[in-house]
Amino acid sequence: MSVELNLRAVHAAHVEVIRTRWGAGSIISILLCFLMFVFLSTYSGLWFVLPVPFLVFAWRWFTARKESSLASVDAVPADPVAHAELLDHVRAASRKLGIAMPAVYVSRQPVLNAFATTDRQGGAVCLFQVTIDTLPDDELAAVVAHEVGHLKNRDSTYMVFFDAVRWSLTALIAVVGVIIVFSVAVLAMFGRSTRDTRAAIGISAWFAAVLTALGAGAAYVLVTAGQRSREFMADRLAAQIHPDPLALGRALRRMESGTRRWHVGELPASVAALCIVQPFVPGFLSSIVSSHPSLEHRIRRLERLVGAERAAASNAAAIAREWVQVRASLAAQVAYVLSARPTEIAEPVAFTPMRTEQIWATFPAKVVKPRTRQGRLSFVVADEGVAVLTTKRVVFSGPDGRTEWRWDKVYDHSWQSGVHGGDTVLIQVINRQKPSGLQFEMQYAERARLALELALVDSRGRREDLVAALDARLREHEQTRR
Repeated sequence: MSVELNLRAVHAAHVEVIRTRWGAGSIISILLCFLMFVFLSTYSGLWFVLPVPFLVFAWRWFTARKESSLASVDAVPADPVAHAELLDHVRAASRKLGIAMPAVYVSRQPVLNAFATTDRQGGAVCLFQVTIDTLPDDELAAVVAHEVGHLKNRDSTYMVFFDAVRWSLTALIAVVGVIIVFSVAVLAMFGRSTRDTRAAIGISAWFAAVLTALGAGAAYVLVTAGQRSREFMADRLAAQIHPDPLALGRALRRMESGTRRWHVGELPASVAALCIVQPFVPGFLSSIVSSHPSLEHRIRRLERLVGAERAAASNAAAIAREWVQVRASLAAQVAYVLSARPTEIAEPVAFTPMRTEQIWATFPAKVVKPRTRQGRLSFVVADEGVAVLTTKRVVFSGPDGRTEWRWDKVYDHSWQSGVHGGDTVLIQVINRQKPSGLQFEMQYAERARLALELALVDSRGRREDLVAALDARLREHEQTRR
């Protein structure tokens, strides 16, 4: 009974595969052949070669099945008891990547490798028993995450498509080359057989051979480039969902060294292209003709990914700390503006307020004046004393006398950090051609700036505008944080 059910299930799977592949494969084949037909019928009249790429593409597309790959390595479903940890790894990786858990198979062939394949019925992950026995648990989980990442990206479908396109293009070029040789031979057969005609036949034959080789090589290079990019994508997914992103690199190194001890080269070509590790072509050719990136290149990418993630985490922590500081500062400013009122003088200073004038605050300060030398602006300390901020003006008192800025004559003020080792408020007055200003020590700078702004807006009856501006900045930082 179980055998009959299995046969029915396999038959249903094959029918569904044909239906699925027929839809996508026929559309792609028709479009490809239509373009070839337009080109060939317009420029050469060789419209009769149209069926060749169509048939080759259909053959490669429709004959690729998940069951074929699994059967070629004698894979059997994983045992729920003997392979419980493997099933747990697959289940966890599938949950993290948001896909249904694939079928899990195990092959007893002596190969240190793993692969994933998929079709309309769902995906399948196959690990060789040697891999399960050899890799530590964390590295095995990383390999499983890599293969489940392939299923997430539907990479086996892409590989089948690229392989079908490669074979169809190669067949088309080969047929065109044969037609060229045949045409020259027919012309020579019905014409005069001379040394020139024999040379033409030889040249056309060489040209056809070179054309076929170059076309097939170019198609192969393009296909393998696409396959290498899919490997990088699966590596990245595995590193993102595994607690130790570098575990995959260790597993790859261990498995690559194991290819020298196990018979990886004896795998079918269709399965070898799906495996996580493949015997590489030595030298720089491995980066051109191999379907997998080189081991060192993959490990370097993983290390760069880990470094970038750590840098991003560190940067995020620094931004979070800065955000907390900025938010606290803005909140304190809002509270100060809402509650601040003119108060008594905090520092002893000879100052007599005007009638209806109230004092906001006093701070140790320095008078600074601008100086331009060789086109560069700098500031020079002119006096040192105490600054008094009132509702009508700011008054500086020092050994060299008093300097006063009235709010009704101030048309602008700006805040500049880092002048003479401190922070400076520059107050530009209408009747002055150059700005002059006050410098405060760092411990007074923030409060002095806010008191200056508050005194200035209060003198113009615009305290609500300052409160609204601070509230807007606070909301902006809250939104940025989210």
